Amino acid sequence: MPTAFAAPPAASAALTGLPPLVVLQAPRGYGKTTTVSAWLRRPELPDHDLVWLTVPASAAGREQLWSLVLGGLDGDDPPPGPGPVHGPGAVPGPGPETVAAALAGRRRHLVLVLDSYERQPDHAVDSELVQLAQTVERLHLVVLTRTPRPLLPLALAAPDAVVLGPRDLALGPAEVLALTAGLGRPLTAAAAERLSAGLAGWPGAIRVALLSGDVTETGTIVTDPAGLAAYLRVVLGDLEIGPAAVDVLTALAVSESFTPATVEELLDGSERAQVESVLGRMLVAGLLRQVPGERSRFAYSPLLRAATLHILREDAPARHRALHARAAERARDADDATGALRHAIESEDPGLLACVLTQFWRRYVRDDLPRLRAALALLPEPDAVGEPPVLAALRSQVRPTEQPRWFLDALRSGLPVIAPGSSAVAVASPAPATPGLPAALVGVGTGLLAAGELLAAAHSFYEAVRQATSAARALLAEAGSGLAVALVLLGHLEAAQRWQEWATRRPTGASAGGLPGDVAGSPSAGGLGGDVAGSAPGPAPVTAELAAPGPLTEVGRLAVPALTALDRLEEIALPQVPPRLADADRWLEIVLVYVWALQGLHGGRVSESLLGLERYRVQTPTAPALADVLLTAVQVDLCIAAEEYPRAGELLAATAAVGQPWWRAARARLDLFLGEDERALSRTEGLERMAPVLCRTALRLALVRVVAAHRTGRRAVAADALHLATAVAEQTGMLRPFVLVPRGDLEAVAATMQPGAPGQTISALAADDGPLPRVAQAAPLSAREIRVLRELATGRPVAVIARRLYVSESTVKTQMRSIYRKLGVHSREDAVRAGRRLRLVPAAAGEGR
Repeated sequence: MPTAFAAPPAASAALTGLPPLVVLQAPRGYGKTTTVSAWLRRPELPDHDLVWLTVPASAAGREQLWSLVLGGLDGDDPPPGPGPVHGPGAVPGPGPETVAAALAGRRRHLVLVLDSYERQPDHAVDSELVQLAQTVERLHLVVLTRTPRPLLPLALAAPDAVVLGPRDLALGPAEVLALTAGLGRPLTAAAAERLSAGLAGWPGAIRVALLSGDVTETGTIVTDPAGLAAYLRVVLGDLEIGPAAVDVLTALAVSESFTPATVEELLDGSERAQVESVLGRMLVAGLLRQVPGERSRFAYSPLLRAATLHILREDAPARHRALHARAAERARDADDATGALRHAIESEDPGLLACVLTQFWRRYVRDDLPRLRAALALLPEPDAVGEPPVLAALRSQVRPTEQPRWFLDALRSGLPVIAPGSSAVAVASPAPATPGLPAALVGVGTGLLAAGELLAAAHSFYEAVRQATSAARALLAEAGSGLAVALVLLGHLEAAQRWQEWATRRPTGASAGGLPGDVAGSPSAGGLGGDVAGSAPGPAPVTAELAAPGPLTEVGRLAVPALTALDRLEEIALPQVPPRLADADRWLEIVLVYVWALQGLHGGRVSESLLGLERYRVQTPTAPALADVLLTAVQVDLCIAAEEYPRAGELLAATAAVGQPWWRAARARLDLFLGEDERALSRTEGLERMAPVLCRTALRLALVRVVAAHRTGRRAVAADALHLATAVAEQTGMLRPFVLVPRGDLEAVAATMQPGAPGQTISALAADDGPLPRVAQAAPLSAREIRVLRELATGRPVAVIARRLYVSESTVKTQMRSIYRKLGVHSREDAVRAGRRLRLVPAAAGEGR
């Protein structure tokens, strides 16, 4: 037995005593030999003898097998040569009767193992073996075979026989964990589960994956398809299915699952004829599986499929590309955007890839940006004729992972700015460089906004405005409003307000259609407006007479001024419910729901807003990533306001954006209110680079940094963070984040600094303590104070607490005052509540999340 072995639970359960007949059928690597060895070593089995025989590779037939068995019973080597000679007068060779006679009268149990039985060519022996096992007392026959034999159905019909196949020998996650520990390559439970599912529990393949793959320090594994493919080649050779059948198997691996219709489309006529027999053998071998609930749909397990595709790609690269091209066309016809892109990439056909991107680009921008970027990188550069507008827009806005430097500089100074290669700003050129490109840029920007890529969306909308003509009024309104929405969510309030006003105001004259922020007829600072030599004429302003404003215009008109007012702590009047948009644009309601939830947070409707957001999320399970960004952020603040800290933690753990800047800001704020100041502080690094662009997130993090640094005694760090926070607030006008952290800490830090702007700014910004509860103090309680706090949580009177702790009532009251001071509270109830947040006091029975 190998040093690392995990017994398959199904086989262990079936092999309890000594059945008269046991048959194990599975391909190489399913641990048949090891499983039988482990079973026969169990101490609870009856005393028995063991004869283990391996059928030689040169097995010639029935009589040689029975000679092998007789020789094993006598302790001799099997006879050489092909076996007894047949002919007139020849002595009959050994058979089951001879073996039965040799075993007659045995007092001890005998376990006879026939290994590698697939080498025995005469299938007539199968029935003789079953008969022998059923008639000879104290004989226990064990047969191990890699391929199906008539022995299997015969054994199933025999009484007390045990038949084990690949499924019975497969390893589940628990056995994989045991195996990895034995091999010295331990995995996490989740990684073990993925490995078991990915290889259908195949023990040999799991061992190969562990030894050839890369096990990381965190307990995950990166498998090597080449190593698994090499192992799979050996197994397919053992099964002797032939090269043509291997071609069928590798072709079928192109699709994640396949049906008879898939077979018709992928395979040629000569190959289709083999499918039924190949499927049958592969299902028995465990290399394929039937998709649950669909009788005619089959699939490889994921890692086995990757290994099979590796064989196809290595042995027949042209066939690999052609099959993927067929599969891509099939996915296009079925409106399967994900499958079409995956197969088009594998086909290495630029024309097909371009067609797929043109057909499904909206879905890719919203739902699968990483794969879209990978696909765009495979497209060749456009020729002199150019390319479709949407591909040009995707290439310029989506393919880069970062925005161009000129745009970031423009954002820092307030849009717009002088265009690259131009001596003046050209918000709109007289004619587009590529017909249809501005509209494509608006579409791409909308998709990026849905994906939560706010910077990229702003860039795309800005480019759309720069390249549109002044006659495209509806398009300019959508682009300007989309840009305004992206800017206000980023925290650039002034620029957002200017762009929204520009996108929706009525014309006031020929020169009134300048840039956002321009004054008609006068140059603006830095040469951004007025009559500049070489400048292109600005667009005519978008009129207010547009009969049907687009969805971005509709949302921007309401959300931009409302969110700006909220951030400036100004009064706003919103309708009771957000306006309803068309079904195709319904996802944009997320921005409006976000504004309504913020108003609820600051208007004292915390529970109502939380309930509404929970209901909204249940009703919109397929909301885009923007919902994750906005709704999780505001839900965390609402949960903090309601002191539902565990629920806030659950929301942050469930999001797909763990580690992103907005997530860091929300998590750092929660850590702060849990009293985990060091952890909160560690999440606030790198603010200087973030502040000029991601203003909203940077300000939230900077204020957390002020409080956490102050409470951990880092005065210089707190002062620097406060300088940064006030600078961002003065630049953007955002005041609301200041009321979401304790004002006392801000004033305490400002008092230690030189007289000047910070203290005055805080006095102006933080008019009240805001909607959130008091932050748990960092000052630790002593052991005696913790004991008093836990007694307070029981509700007992002070006199009773004093008697229980063997101290005076005066001492208890003194310790209570110290507890209140350290926790920053003023009552017994608040102290107990803070103690539970800090995990100093056990949660009350039946207490909520």
